[in-house]
Amino acid sequence: CSQVNVIRGDCLLRLALCLWQANMSNLIFEDADDILSEEEEEREYSRKELLASNPFALVAWSKRRLRYMALFDVENWFEQLQDFTFPTAVATVTWDEAIAVMHFYQEGTCKHHGKITDDDEQAIAQLRCKIDALFLQLRSGTSEHPGFFVRLGPRSPKDAPMQSSEPHADLPPSRACLCGLSKARLIAALNASAYQL
Repeated sequence: CSQVNVIRGDCLLRLALCLWQANMSNLIFEDADDILSEEEEEREYSRKELLASNPFALVAWSKRRLRYMALFDVENWFEQLQDFTFPTAVATVTWDEAIAVMHFYQEGTCKHHGKITDDDEQAIAQLRCKIDALFLQLRSGTSEHPGFFVRLGPRSPKDAPMQSSEPHADLPPSRACLCGLSKARLIAALNASAYQL
């Protein structure tokens, strides 16, 4: 269920990490108010059961809600609608790559210590190569220089508040630069974009 989807055009790169959504959300959101019983969380739901769900009544971060939302992810419809949407390329994301993304997020944004490992650095490098290959694949079909829009799971950067990355001071620069953008870089990018308008 873990895939990288890149859509060329005015925009869409999608990192659909279903494993992130379904299996790893508890690692970050351990203190969620709406905790379901283990039995309820272990249960698998049929497509029919999921489609009959009221999404507004589903518990946030529950397995059922995540599975329901995943029904509408790009990878489930882009082939059927490819004549009406942007070109798309797909590659698999490994468990190790997803763990690495989580560890870099935890150290860069959540200010945790000791999460990033050497294996994480290798996994992030591998994931970056996969994404670059998808970009190249989509660029090869056009003479234009298309833009790409990044997605991680069902969310995209436009859905989230702008969070700058401020990794702790003892994180080596080679790792800190992979944790995200600093506040200064975000402001500079926004200013540059506004100037182009």
